[in-house]
Amino acid sequence: MKKRTIARLSAFLTVFFLAVASAASLDFGLSLTNDSDYLYEGDWSLVQANEAHVWLAVPFGSSNALYVSGLYEFQGTFNSTTSTLVPWRLDLGRTEFEGLLEGFLGSSSVFRYSVGRIAVEDFSNRVMSNLIDGFRAELSLNNFSIYLGAGYRGLTYKEDARSLIDEDDQTAYEDSSVYFAPKRVMANLGFRLNELVQGHDFGLEAWGQYDLESAGKQTHTAYVEPFFEGRFGRLFRWRGWCVAEFGYDGEFFKSVAAGGTVRLSIPEIIGFRVTGNVAWASGTNENFRYFAPIRQKQIVTVAAYPFSDILLTSLDLSASPLRRVTVGATGSALFRTTTNAPSSDALTKATVRTETSGYYLGFEPTARVAWQAAADLSFHLSGGVFIPNTVDIYTTDSPLRWKASINAAFNL
Repeated sequence: MKKRTIARLSAFLTVFFLAVASAASLDFGLSLTNDSDYLYEGDWSLVQANEAHVWLAVPFGSSNALYVSGLYEFQGTFNSTTSTLVPWRLDLGRTEFEGLLEGFLGSSSVFRYSVGRIAVEDFSNRVMSNLIDGFRAELSLNNFSIYLGAGYRGLTYKEDARSLIDEDDQTAYEDSSVYFAPKRVMANLGFRLNELVQGHDFGLEAWGQYDLESAGKQTHTAYVEPFFEGRFGRLFRWRGWCVAEFGYDGEFFKSVAAGGTVRLSIPEIIGFRVTGNVAWASGTNENFRYFAPIRQKQIVTVAAYPFSDILLTSLDLSASPLRRVTVGATGSALFRTTTNAPSSDALTKATVRTETSGYYLGFEPTARVAWQAAADLSFHLSGGVFIPNTVDIYTTDSPLRWKASINAAFNL
């Protein structure tokens, strides 16, 4: 009995001293954010969100670490007739065990891995960009890297996951009693070759998701995404990508998307940048179905058009006239890519004509100011308006859609 007691005490002291030793190298923090969005489209509405994000990082040796984070969020939506509050949302943020092994397959190789609730995104940021519960691994050999990952999406918050692949997803998303995203698993595999040609990189990614919902229609999709990016001299950078989507929901279907960016940067002239961007996604016609990414996002700031059946062309200017201050302005023109009616969620007070003949949806100018007041305090103000096409898409009484946003972040 005495020996057993001594053994237990020794084990306890060992764990205790290991914990104390680890605590000496702990890193932790708290981030507080405020997002206030004011919308006016014939009627006003205010969306208010405040978030407290706490995180903890614990190193394990020189090459491994545990990162844990969680959040509390208050959100309210107010307009002239109703108000909706979600005052007590608690959730797990990025939480993963990550590490690397140098010399895994020779002196020039590095193997990286992450397991837990991890962040993943594709090159274009149009197919997938969110947290998943799963893993990611990457092996780098000189200028070549190959990576793969897999995970489950059904335990993430539906507003973050934005899984809107089929009609069942849309129904669940609009149901206030549903918290979690649809039950879907996903996987990805890709490679990247840096400096394929001097100053230019090439890569290819494959993404897929499998619908586990037993009720309703099951929709499975896969995406193949080749991409390029590079630079010309010191001032010009560019990137391009395309996505082929293949799906099955009782019958096979296909869709496509593509995009590109060109940027001119002159840092000597108050950090001046000019960026041209184009993004295109197919709609339903005799050849393709509407493009449905794993995670759907709003393609512009003011109008809530999804990245489906749409063509975006934009020009952005930005500069830093003062220390810690950045200003910018963007002009975006939007077009539908089929003759189908545009999304009814994009402009809630606008009315689509009974018969539409054109493709031009409208124009959106926006402006923004970002101020890094201190190392741990920042502010971001932005505003804009969407001017719908009332000639041959929307009726003449369709109002403009205005939006103003104030964002603040404080890190402790």
